[in-house]
Amino acid sequence: MKMIPMLAAILAAAAVPTVALAQSAPTRNVAYADLDLRSPAGIAALDARIAGAVRRVCEPRARPGVAGVGEWTDHRNCLRTTRAAARAQTRVVIARANRDEQLASR
Repeated sequence: MKMIPMLAAILAAAAVPTVALAQSAPTRNVAYADLDLRSPAGIAALDARIAGAVRRVCEPRARPGVAGVGEWTDHRNCLRTTRAAARAQTRVVIARANRDEQLASR
């Protein structure tokens, strides 16, 4: 099964708050072997999977509705940073899929 190789590490790095560096960070693998990343539908499905993984990695540690401003800010920063890192990885995977298709058609 193909996975986005660095996505888990990037998600983990982005989810670690500065005060909790000693704790282990959550990671998520995002499978995409079943998707045709040359099609808009395949890319949309991958984007949806990544969005779910980002949400799970960045879930606030406090109970819903009880989080303070600091936890909310950390959560928003995690989402922003993790999404940006995931987008970079997604572009690489999609480009690789298109390149592999071009090489196979030769």
